Amino acid sequence: MTSSILLDARLAAAARYVRRGAVFADVGSDHGHLPIYLVEQGAVSSAIASDISSGSLASARRNIAEHGLEPRIRTVVCDGVAPLCELAPTDIAICGMGGELISDIIDRASFVFDPAIRLILQPMSRPHLLRRYLAERGFRRLSETVCTAAGRVYFCICAEYDGVARELSMLEAYLGCEDPAALSVAEREAMLDAARRLLDATLGIADGKHRAGIDVSEETSLALAVGGFIERLEAIIKEDLL
Repeated sequence: MTSSILLDARLAAAARYVRRGAVFADVGSDHGHLPIYLVEQGAVSSAIASDISSGSLASARRNIAEHGLEPRIRTVVCDGVAPLCELAPTDIAICGMGGELISDIIDRASFVFDPAIRLILQPMSRPHLLRRYLAERGFRRLSETVCTAAGRVYFCICAEYDGVARELSMLEAYLGCEDPAALSVAEREAMLDAARRLLDATLGIADGKHRAGIDVSEETSLALAVGGFIERLEAIIKEDLL
């Protein structure tokens, strides 16, 4: 089946992680494009579009109605994921929020601490805090995609609960991977952009702390790790061009 909705690279990355036949929930649904796309594709059995207020959900409701999908996409005004428990979603997307807020939303929804439920997460900022939260609370990252949309780099994380607490290296926390060779060809330029921005930000923070007489050992370690990652990734991209 085809869909009249065209997803940008970041939402397409999220859509690929949704399991076929899932009861899908899109938290903070915005225009409702993701659930509309998945239902029109026949990829999910049903979908839920939720947001924190009726005003926030108004655009999604209009788009769902225009596509004639009210019977298959339920709209719910609620704060976070916890109120959706009774609707029994199996695959839950939380996109377009900061890493700290996504972590808090998950932490308030005890029902998602279940191996049968898949989380699809797209932090707009501080992805390292979200990755560390997931690792500490027993969520396994099944996969992660990095892409560029509208000139911005996005990480999309697919995770499921298995109850095993983990520790992440600096590169795992901040970039989602340690080995640039593990990236797909399509991901390499986006990751290079993300790594360069991270290095610049880290050096800027280190400079400010140094001027204030504050210890910069953590920033120094991160900058060295990211710098080495960039060198390895640049070498791989250069080989791609040969």
